[in-house]
Amino acid sequence: MEGVITNSITETVILNDMVRVAISSVSPNGDMGHISVGEIKDFSLCFLPKTDETVHTQISVASRKGKAVVVDAYTYVEGEAAAKCRIKLFMEKKDETAGNTL
Repeated sequence: MEGVITNSITETVILNDMVRVAISSVSPNGDMGHISVGEIKDFSLCFLPKTDETVHTQISVASRKGKAVVVDAYTYVEGEAAAKCRIKLFMEKKDETAGNTL
């Protein structure tokens, strides 16, 4: 079976970048402890960026309640929306005295 060669970034790569940027944006210094992804909703793909294009991912916090944070993630290429989704994250703060998460 031959591999498929493409000059486009895959949906998986775009979604992975959105999750990575979302986690970084809610815990920019890594001080929030363990962060897990609760769900990804409303993923919409407008087009697949080419591998030589610069992709910009923007995160906007939609809500915070307790340990849950919901963010809207948008991926742009040259100002044009390529993809969007909503991501729910759960945060567990570090217990500095024990080194564990609460």
